Amino acid sequence: MKTIIDAINWDDLEWETVRPGLRRKTYHGQNVTITYNEALPGMELFPHSHVHEQLVYWLSGSSNFTVDGVVYPMKAGSVMAIPPNVQHFGNTTGNEPAVNIDVFVPIRPEYKASKRKSMDQK
Repeated sequence: MKTIIDAINWDDLEWETVRPGLRRKTYHGQNVTITYNEALPGMELFPHSHVHEQLVYWLSGSSNFTVDGVVYPMKAGSVMAIPPNVQHFGNTTGNEPAVNIDVFVPIRPEYKASKRKSMDQK
């Protein structure tokens, strides 16, 4: 029996507004969640923690990312690992959005999988 893979392209998924200035697209595997995020300069800061280990990879833009009270300047190409249960948040710097990929283990069931765009939205 062949394994069925649900392959997607981020461009085919709809954005979800998380809060003003932050939107994301979400995809789930069996044990992992990945999100594609866009954070605008001046967005509301939201310090938080969760039981998930989180990897963050910046695709474009820049952020001051605070983890456990320490500020890390991050830009395109930067990667960081955030341990479970550690407070963190991002603050977009510069004039352009910060775009990043988050990977969470274990899966984040509270994040709804993004809907696929209808054919007329493509």
